[in-house]
Amino acid sequence: MLYDQALCAMAYLEAFQASGSPRYKETAEEIISYILRDLQSPEGAFCAAEDADSGGREGGFYLWDAAELTQLLGDNDAALAKLVFNVTDEGNYTDPHGSGNGNVLYRTDFRNSPGGGSDVPSEDPGFRIESIRRRLFASRQNRPRQSS
Repeated sequence: MLYDQALCAMAYLEAFQASGSPRYKETAEEIISYILRDLQSPEGAFCAAEDADSGGREGGFYLWDAAELTQLLGDNDAALAKLVFNVTDEGNYTDPHGSGNGNVLYRTDFRNSPGGGSDVPSEDPGFRIESIRRRLFASRQNRPRQSS
């Protein structure tokens, strides 16, 4: 929803101002990019929300299966993506209407996770993660925007 995104963007910007953490700034910029890309009409007005149902699944446009990540990214990058974006084989989201499980990709500080991020390569994975994000975004853009 547009109003949720606007409030989140403001909260992240204020957190950035208070802390100086670039992660908060990046998140605010990504929220604003999403609003301008997906919630703005061709005429320049803003839509209040979008229909994320796709493929007969509630929220399907944004859901991922673990096997789908492996097929798209290959074993090594899929393993990193699953760790960074909290993907499980069972899914981290269950559709309340019974159309199945999936994973909503969300990022946490995986280096502070149980095991201390020991599965993360010792080199900074930032470039790999950004490459993974770009490939996932491009793949998602090929999905139908709503159920038919």
